[in-house]
Amino acid sequence: MNEALIKQLQAQINFQTESRLAENVKSQSQIDFHKQTIEKLIENYKFFENYDKCKGELADKSSNLEICQFQVNQLNSSCVDSDEKIIEYTEKLQNILKYQQGNEFNLKMSEVKLAQAERHQKSCEAELEALKAKSNNNIPASCIPFAEYSGVHQIKVSGMDAFDVLCDSQFAGSGWIVIQQRVGGDENFNRDWNSYRDGFGSFESDFFLGLEKIHLLTKWRRYELFIHLVDLKGGVRHARYDDFKLSDEEHGYALQLGGFSGNVWEALRSGDKMKFSTFDRDNDASTHNCADLYKSGWWYSKCYNSNLNALYGPDLNWFKSQPIKEAKMLIRPKD
Repeated sequence: MNEALIKQLQAQINFQTESRLAENVKSQSQIDFHKQTIEKLIENYKFFENYDKCKGELADKSSNLEICQFQVNQLNSSCVDSDEKIIEYTEKLQNILKYQQGNEFNLKMSEVKLAQAERHQKSCEAELEALKAKSNNNIPASCIPFAEYSGVHQIKVSGMDAFDVLCDSQFAGSGWIVIQQRVGGDENFNRDWNSYRDGFGSFESDFFLGLEKIHLLTKWRRYELFIHLVDLKGGVRHARYDDFKLSDEEHGYALQLGGFSGNVWEALRSGDKMKFSTFDRDNDASTHNCADLYKSGWWYSKCYNSNLNALYGPDLNWFKSQPIKEAKMLIRPKD
């Protein structure tokens, strides 16, 4: 190959090489440009990605802000209501304080009036006691002063306050005190010692005046006893003792009888000098508790010939007489 051809080939090779180099430089430049473009795009993508994210967060925060604003509005409204209620409660409290002050004033006035009333009451009580003492001096000791005025009256005997009695002027003249009565009522005569001592029942029906009252009545004056009996057939009988007395509680309210008269057998005599017995205090002369056996308090011996406190039926009797329907025991001062 000749030298000219070689130079020509060398020149072409150099040209192509330079062209390739130029193209490479150009390509590299383009590559760099594209890299820059891609980097910018990536940055823009990241920006827009962050933007969308921020936008979403902003939307959420905006929604939260609206909720908070709504809550703030509600709180403001509640505060307004609370302020109104505070004002209302303050007014009520002021009214209550005024009412309390009024009550305190009224209470003080009431205390003053109460103190005055207590002083007045004490004065009245003193006057009442004086009147009562004066009145007690005028209360009779028996039914004698009431003469023909039968019914409930008040009497006074030494050793006891004044008490009511049933006065009778129907059966044996005037001035009798009814100490026991059985007229078909429902009163229970199966009582303990204290009940018979203090008395029980109603003057309008069956009753027992009370051993202590009878003892004090007969302690200071001589009394006579009249017993009125009505049997189941309507027959009327009576028994009379010219002396009647009961001992005190310490001696068991023992019965003491004087002379007898009447149109029946003397059935009560078996109880003379006997202490009174009840189911809880056995003072009889029997091996049995007669009061518990016959369900009534009485002056039992072994056990009785008469029992005017017994249950209605065969036990309510007066010996050698018809069964009893009604019974009354009456006492009157003998003098």
